[in-house]
Amino acid sequence: MSLASIVKDACERLNVPVAELARRTGQSPQNLGKKLRNETLNYEEFTEAISCLGVRYEYRLIYPGEVPGEMASDRARDMTDVFSGKIAVQRKTIGLLHDIGHGIRNEIGIIEGAADAAIKHKEDRQSVLRSLSQIKAAAARIQVLMQDGEDLKIVDPDADQNDPRS
Repeated sequence: MSLASIVKDACERLNVPVAELARRTGQSPQNLGKKLRNETLNYEEFTEAISCLGVRYEYRLIYPGEVPGEMASDRARDMTDVFSGKIAVQRKTIGLLHDIGHGIRNEIGIIEGAADAAIKHKEDRQSVLRSLSQIKAAAARIQVLMQDGEDLKIVDPDADQNDPRS
């Protein structure tokens, strides 16, 4: 595949007219079109053109005795590493959400205890105010925990995608 055909293919796939690419590279549409038609695009013009399209070009030399498929297996290994990392992050995030839920349950327990104390000591104004203060503080902590949970974007890799609970 020639350099010109790679640029033409990239323009076609990205729906970028050759005239627009010419403008981006500082050439006239006629000049760039002629280079693409006659396949006289040099390497410097090629790299500038694909860069202007936002396309990255990768190449690899394959030496005698080397299997060309190794490049694909290298890419597959890299992708496996990426996905393994993402799954680890997701599992950690799920663990954090469980911790947040536990924290919320603890704060609710504090609120219930403070409310019970306020009821038992209704004549003792100081005790009621102290209980009310504990309730307000626990409610504020719950709000922070809930906000932390909402900010997390979670996908449980072990969950069944058809399960409505996930």
